[in-house]
Amino acid sequence: MPLVKCINGHTGCAATERYLERDGRAIGHDFINLACIEREDGSVIGWAAEMDEFRSLYGNDEPYRGKPAITYRHYIVSPDLADKIDLERLRELSIAWAQKHFGEYQVAVVYHDDNEHAIPHAHIVVNNTNVETGKRPHVPQPKELNRDLQQMARERELGYFTDRPSVFNRRAKGGEARTSQREYKGKAERRIEREGGYSWAADIRERARTARALSNDEASYRELLGVLGIELSLNSPNARQRDYLYAFSDHPSRKVGGEKLGRP
Repeated sequence: MPLVKCINGHTGCAATERYLERDGRAIGHDFINLACIEREDGSVIGWAAEMDEFRSLYGNDEPYRGKPAITYRHYIVSPDLADKIDLERLRELSIAWAQKHFGEYQVAVVYHDDNEHAIPHAHIVVNNTNVETGKRPHVPQPKELNRDLQQMARERELGYFTDRPSVFNRRAKGGEARTSQREYKGKAERRIEREGGYSWAADIRERARTARALSNDEASYRELLGVLGIELSLNSPNARQRDYLYAFSDHPSRKVGGEKLGRP
């Protein structure tokens, strides 16, 4: 089953482009409403500058309703190892999903396979400016985007999640269900989850889990965490137990220890 994670960006796209294109790590590209051309070595440089210039043209870098502008959204589509999906099938699924929800925006899709099992995954970067109206996007709720991806996966005979929480269906296994609980959730986080609100601790956990799934060593894990807006540090040497601290780069007071996150 494919999963989609969303990370909001509040700056230009240059750092994300550098990460995605560095050292020829990209194994493929697709673009929507961008005039990018792949080089002979397979890299594509310049889509970040094109997005930044277009966004600035309409003033969509400016704060909105007193809050920092979400300048772009970075979605990561991660197939399940058991699906044994190849690059061609992933590209078709990713572009179909991106076209459906963001066909009127500038979109760069960069494919990697530099994780532990060399499973291809898609990084989908969506600019915040409609190419026809110049307006900022009305983005569907993350649950709606993920639900739609599951439906597309089902249509393509891949594993998929149902609407029931924590239940996974796989046709190849006769549609059996399985559940797992591998994270620690405090009372406040569980309450927020029940009420359908936003939990910053859950947000950090999901970003850490995404970085872990797409990394093959500690260095790449730290680097991807940085791209996803998370700073990793050690807690105080005077603490009872040494642990890593995860914090938002743009909101460092929101931090949580690795032990409380559970296994990413």
